[in-house]
Amino acid sequence: MFKAFKKRKLIREFSEQLAADLYSLAPPDLIREAREGKSKKVRKTYDRAMDQIITKTAQFKDVQKLGVYGKAKLHQVFMGRLEVLGYDQELVREVNRVLLLRTP
Repeated sequence: MFKAFKKRKLIREFSEQLAADLYSLAPPDLIREAREGKSKKVRKTYDRAMDQIITKTAQFKDVQKLGVYGKAKLHQVFMGRLEVLGYDQELVREVNRVLLLRTP
């Protein structure tokens, strides 16, 4: 029981830190600009930020050997934290979708 509690706490902490990392690398305004495709530089910054987030998530999932519920918790907390940081729901869903597809 304690092992499961520690793992949930670890997943929550990682998810919150992951959202904070994304916010520092690509704030909501930058992601909106990247989606509109106005600037190649902005798009490159967004792609680089997502690559870093995807790499961190993939490594965490591999090391912690997360099951279905662990992965669901990770994505749920990540999405909730992004909304708190000021990302709109559509943007949160898109970022999470990319993360889900690239980190099985």
